[in-house]
Amino acid sequence: VIPYADVKTGVFDVAVSDPIAAGYMWNVVELQQAAYLRKPLDAMRASAARDMFDRALNQIALFGRSSATSPLRFPALYNGLITPALAQGNKVTVTTGTWSTATPLQILNDLNKLLVAVHAATGYQDDGFADNVIVAPSIFNAFMQPMTSAGTQSVKAYLEMYNYSTAVGGRQLMISQGPGLENTNAFDPSTAVNNQRVIAYTKNADALEFEVTQPLQWLA
Repeated sequence: VIPYADVKTGVFDVAVSDPIAAGYMWNVVELQQAAYLRKPLDAMRASAARDMFDRALNQIALFGRSSATSPLRFPALYNGLITPALAQGNKVTVTTGTWSTATPLQILNDLNKLLVAVHAATGYQDDGFADNVIVAPSIFNAFMQPMTSAGTQSVKAYLEMYNYSTAVGGRQLMISQGPGLENTNAFDPSTAVNNQRVIAYTKNADALEFEVTQPLQWLA
């Protein structure tokens, strides 16, 4: 008897009742001036409206959407694994308290602790190595300090080469800063105000993808 593999798929739908809207307009005087001078209308307002749309998508991709009855109605990158039942299980507390005053060796130990936890959460699968780490902008300054007193290499450059994901999984680690991680209470009410967070994840479309189902359309 040969056991056969099967695949179950499902779709988790979230109703979005508040669409993103961004508009711009010209008044009658501006239209008359453009026609009289035979010059095109200024496109700065259209560009600003497009920027509003992009910023709204970025907000949803990072923080998701909440409602009066569900703080995490639509989870995103920063809070995708944070639920009341799994909140503590998906958090790894650094041993140094804060990276802004930690030594390079302490940051290395904390970072590897985080990378191992991500790999362990996937059951130590080959594709479960985190290859992207996002830190708060204020903490990012600590990664710019020299790794040693010789000052030949920054902490960031050293950690991107010598870490758990690279040594064990052969993944190239990328460390960057992410606005919004300075105050996690903005997207996770269970944390204290001004509490900082570090996010580690695998940049793989099979596991994490943000799809824009309705592209921007200009209407009259």
